[in-house]
Amino acid sequence: MNEDSLSDRKVWAWTALLTVLIEAVDMLTPDSLNVGVLYVGLVLLSRWSRRRSFTYFVSVVATCFVLRGLFVSSDTDGLFWVATANRLLAVLVIWMTAFLCVLSQRKEAEESRIELERQLALAENEVLREAKDSLEKKTQQLIATQEVAFYTLAKMAELRDSETGQHLERIRAYSHILALELQQDPTFKRVIDDRFLSDLYRSSPLHDIGKVAIPDAILRKAGRLTDEEYDLMKRHTIVGAAILEDAISHKEGGEFFEMAAVIAKCHHERFDGAGYPLGLSSRSIPLVARIVAVADVFDALTSERHYKDSYSPEKAREIILADSGRHFDPVVVEAFERRYEDFLHIQLRYPNKYTRIFGITESLLAEICK
Repeated sequence: MNEDSLSDRKVWAWTALLTVLIEAVDMLTPDSLNVGVLYVGLVLLSRWSRRRSFTYFVSVVATCFVLRGLFVSSDTDGLFWVATANRLLAVLVIWMTAFLCVLSQRKEAEESRIELERQLALAENEVLREAKDSLEKKTQQLIATQEVAFYTLAKMAELRDSETGQHLERIRAYSHILALELQQDPTFKRVIDDRFLSDLYRSSPLHDIGKVAIPDAILRKAGRLTDEEYDLMKRHTIVGAAILEDAISHKEGGEFFEMAAVIAKCHHERFDGAGYPLGLSSRSIPLVARIVAVADVFDALTSERHYKDSYSPEKAREIILADSGRHFDPVVVEAFERRYEDFLHIQLRYPNKYTRIFGITESLLAEICK
């Protein structure tokens, strides 16, 4: 037996008991006393029943008992009309009380329904929020795993191109600084938002990922490349874009892969149209590629290679300024000029020198130990 049923049974029992008591009082008191109004108490008691019909039932029973007194009254004088008026008044009060009780019950029922719906909505929202949080967490974990995998692949490509030191770390930092500076320009303020900066930071290290497909004989050749070898080397832009576009096609990666594919394909384009692989020029070259182009060349000029010595940062700066409008976007070069001191700080933070231990660079060991 549930609690609601037990409560109803108690209400019914008390109603029956009080009915008997009121009838006993009615029989023992003069008709001039309006004992019928005591039945209002029964109506109020029925208010606690879960069933609104019980209020009507009690009101009908009370009305019958009150009116019954008219036919068994012992008064034959003028008090008869007083007793009749009292009993009719009692009936009126009984039904007015019944209607008020029913309205109150309906109001409480509506409030209970609204509260229940609110609680259900809150519970549903909580479940949806938890499910969304869980999905977002798993998605972020998946994206993070993919980022690590592609970054590791880029690191492998970097190691195959000997003597590059912490090239990827510097490229990422250089590109980020240039983008922050360009963000101050009203022309780029809407384009370079927080999402752009985040995607650039994560995607710029993948610019040379296509070098994993270039043979070591070409990638590590000490002398000058032949025309055929140079043409094959240039294919790393197409291969890198293809690798990243394949990740996009599976729709399991972050949106930054789209930017990474653009950078991989276009970071060797020149502002004057003499670059590769597409021969794009001017502003037809994507902005991210124009940014990474400056960062990549500055790092290449200031880094020692097996086929060349490194230039001083000041010499590299002069070369980039001289190539403004030819190799590089003048607007990006101006940003580079303004943030040149920051480039020098990055060089100190990620030094170009390293040692090799069994063919493994010190920078890679640092990454493994993080």
